[in-house]
Amino acid sequence: AHAQLQSQVQTLQTDSTSEKELQQQAQAALAAKTTEAEELQQQCQVLQTEVRATATENQMLQATAGAKEQAIQELVTAKAQLQSQLQSLQASSDTEHQLQRRLEEAQAALAAKGTEVELLQQQCQSAEKDVEAKAQENQSLQAAAGVHLQALQELEAAKAQLQSQVQTLQAQAVQVPQHPVLPSALPNTQALEQSVTQLKEELDAMHKAVRQKDEEVQ
Repeated sequence: AHAQLQSQVQTLQTDSTSEKELQQQAQAALAAKTTEAEELQQQCQVLQTEVRATATENQMLQATAGAKEQAIQELVTAKAQLQSQLQSLQASSDTEHQLQRRLEEAQAALAAKGTEVELLQQQCQSAEKDVEAKAQENQSLQAAAGVHLQALQELEAAKAQLQSQVQTLQAQAVQVPQHPVLPSALPNTQALEQSVTQLKEELDAMHKAVRQKDEEVQ
């Protein structure tokens, strides 16, 4: 009976050492999750800053496009005025030489205005394309920020659950006696090991989920 009791004491000491190692592993996993949550929070803040910067740039592009559109309308009005002047010159009673000279000047001015109108139209189209591209980029950034925020919230919930389980393990470890006792007074170390094993499986699943979300964001 004395040899059997010594064997039980040795088993209890071994289980206590394994339990401490499992607690250390759980605490290390908790620290890693905390660091990972902080990194995701920083990434979310960076994405939100980019979203605001893109929105500001989008507003500037829209304002530029509006100014170019107004300039085009002014040039179209000037072109109509030049055409009216050209028609007036053609109908005037000036000498043929003066009429020809003024006609050439009006035609040259009209051609220059037409070229300027075409250039401004091209610039306006380019500005509109930039506005559309920035709007799409803004939507992509907002979607990425939402994914990161959701992952961060899930990670915070898992972190709280992990902290609760670590505290439970620590409380159970304190209750383990350090002197020989009867078998009926031994703690349920098998149930404790099963809890730690389940905890490790949940941590592995959380790691896989976080990696999957990072791949989706990329």
